[in-house]
Amino acid sequence: MTFSDLLLTCARLLDEAAQAQLNREVGARLARPSVMRLVPYLTATGIRPTVLAGLVDVSKQAVGQSLADLAAKGLVEYVPDPTDGRARLVRLTRAGVAASKHGNAVLANIEGLLAAQVGKKALRQTRRGLEAMQPVLEGLRTAKR
Repeated sequence: MTFSDLLLTCARLLDEAAQAQLNREVGARLARPSVMRLVPYLTATGIRPTVLAGLVDVSKQAVGQSLADLAAKGLVEYVPDPTDGRARLVRLTRAGVAASKHGNAVLANIEGLLAAQVGKKALRQTRRGLEAMQPVLEGLRTAKR
């Protein structure tokens, strides 16, 4: 398996494990791939849905459907964009911020399990490697656009 294959496989498995654990804990299928692609971009400050669709590279309709589901659960809300009265922002509600913190706690729990299984030193080394790779990959992503 190549390095890239291994990295992508681990990212997928981490995502699947986190979704499964979160869904078990809340007793519903709240975390699913279409929603999880949006999560890194949703904040209490807000983002335009059209910008969000561009960032995750899916149609505005698909993003709108996922956001409608999150809004129905009280996790996001639409508010006027203060920079453009014609536009709207979608932002996390208090419940959405709490859900985001819960998701981070799930990830921290999985990180603890990984540290117990592969060792804290191996996990620290992996983290250092990923931290070194991140700005390089950010630069490649920016150059692509």
